[in-house]
Amino acid sequence: MLHIDDPRFRLNQLLTRYETRTPKEVSPPQAEEESLVEAFDRIARDVIRPAMEEIGAELERRGHTYEILIVPGRQITMHLYPAVLRRSAYAAPCCPYVAFGRDASTAQIHVVRSTIMPNGRGRAEITDTLPIDQVTRQYVETQVLDVLGSLLSVAAG
Repeated sequence: MLHIDDPRFRLNQLLTRYETRTPKEVSPPQAEEESLVEAFDRIARDVIRPAMEEIGAELERRGHTYEILIVPGRQITMHLYPAVLRRSAYAAPCCPYVAFGRDASTAQIHVVRSTIMPNGRGRAEITDTLPIDQVTRQYVETQVLDVLGSLLSVAAG
């Protein structure tokens, strides 16, 4: 029998109190993380990438190029290369892009848009954060077209 001053008695009380206050069906952090990664990969594969590829196909028909880079479970990025400059003029930090990245701690997506050109002009910033289920094809297209509009107006003028 445990005595009231015994640390094991106190430990038992603390754990019992904790267990009664917490939900019984708490998913382990790893399972929750895997679920978020799976949801992100699904939206990247089924929504984001097809929208980017459709716009990219039209860009290529008009003499521009693009590149889609995917870091599974984390980010999908579309780099845009207007025809006004040769692609070799672009370096990684000075390349216009639109990226959709998964927030590691929530089921949210950060949208990062960059209009930085090889001359250093432009900017990169997180323009939106939204729940993963609100990322639609139309939303993706709008984000890409907004960056493209900025780029083409700068490149032309």
